[in-house]
Amino acid sequence: MSLYQRLLTETAADRDYLLSAPIVARCFTGDISVDNYVAFLTQAYHHVKHTVPLLMNVG
Repeated sequence: MSLYQRLLTETAADRDYLLSAPIVARCFTGDISVDNYVAFLTQAYHHVKHTVPLLMNVG
């Protein structure tokens, strides 16, 4: 099994959980307001901004 296939298999449950979030589902159907989308992106930005440096520090 390739690394890619292993990653797909081992992360399937988490991927499904993320994709089932109501805001993500609304994004896929285009049923989301600009305000909700901006709020979602703002939270995602802050999550990435703080998570990446932490992960870089642990190697």
